[in-house]
Amino acid sequence: PFCEVPKPAFCLRDCRGRGRCDAGFCWCEPGWFGIDCSLSLQPPSPHEQPHEQQQPPPPPPPPLPLPLRSEAASSARPLPRLAPLRQEEQGMPSAAAGSPLRVYVYEMPSEFTTALLQYRGVHSAPHRETNVYGASQLVQGSLYAMETALHEWLLDSRLRTADTAQAHLFFVPVYVSSLYLWPIHGASTAPLYGGRRHRGATRVQQATLMLRAAAEYVRSALPFWNASGGADHVWMLLHDEAPCFAPRELRPSLLLTHYGYDARRPLSWSSYADDDWLRSPAFYEEHVGPLAGPREGKREGRPAGGRPRGGAACFERGKDLVLPPWKPPSFWRAPLSDPGLAAPGRRRGTYLFFAGELGAKRLPGYSHDLRQRAEALFCD
Repeated sequence: PFCEVPKPAFCLRDCRGRGRCDAGFCWCEPGWFGIDCSLSLQPPSPHEQPHEQQQPPPPPPPPLPLPLRSEAASSARPLPRLAPLRQEEQGMPSAAAGSPLRVYVYEMPSEFTTALLQYRGVHSAPHRETNVYGASQLVQGSLYAMETALHEWLLDSRLRTADTAQAHLFFVPVYVSSLYLWPIHGASTAPLYGGRRHRGATRVQQATLMLRAAAEYVRSALPFWNASGGADHVWMLLHDEAPCFAPRELRPSLLLTHYGYDARRPLSWSSYADDDWLRSPAFYEEHVGPLAGPREGKREGRPAGGRPRGGAACFERGKDLVLPPWKPPSFWRAPLSDPGLAAPGRRRGTYLFFAGELGAKRLPGYSHDLRQRAEALFCD
């Protein structure tokens, strides 16, 4: 509370040792650029090999299932090369080395990524932080820390490619869940998106507008979104019901979420008013999708018969994926080294583990009443 403990922001991949970290932003050395200083237009030095050449080449990727993308970007300027992988420099095996999948990682404007890293609460929101000794280290972070962790992992992954013609997927990093929704939105004096209008001021509405701004940048700055209609793009929407309030522009894309809410006519289950994405049905219809069911005009679009329901799916089977929350590697060492976990027919002493609120004060039907039923079975 007295500013006696320094807590500088970390930088992705620690700027690869090719730049200076400044509150989450990398000032790269001459010849290098990118969010982690991993891209260069210069040929490699004699002692350095691009990461594509450090291991036997993987099998060629299969033909792209989508129409070939415009080559204007690659033909108009030299193709950047990637820095050597840290895991290969350290002699660490890569589970992705033999995969034919290739992922292009967008270099997004800092308002969606690095500018947000400098704002953090007492408890670190991302997966990494700089300790009092100035060393970068992995930490538990928030429930949504996978947002920064997966981005950082892809930047140093064998799956990454700088050649968009070889990319099967296009990854769009936006730190909307792990940093913008909290603590940045709560600490800001005015909505950062949507101007000074009161409409769109709740934090989930601000997240919708932020994602719309990111989609507009991707759509206008480079040709790859328009070539597929966004179907080969990947977005992380890790907040509890984030896919439910994702703007309609993102619907064709692959959405990564922690909460696979599969319902044809979804309801908003949050008991926190700022996270009620159907709080303003008019905003929902303007930016997300149509409401499900008939409307009552005098009630700002609320359907007849009670609570409003969204008309856009929060989760689509066969397209979207559910990711587990982030855990530091140290969390997995003991369970993965226990041979008994894989033993067939092993009797388990624990049949249910749950961490979180039991939902006693939630709306009826919240979590399909599973939390309340678990409490009734084991805690009554």
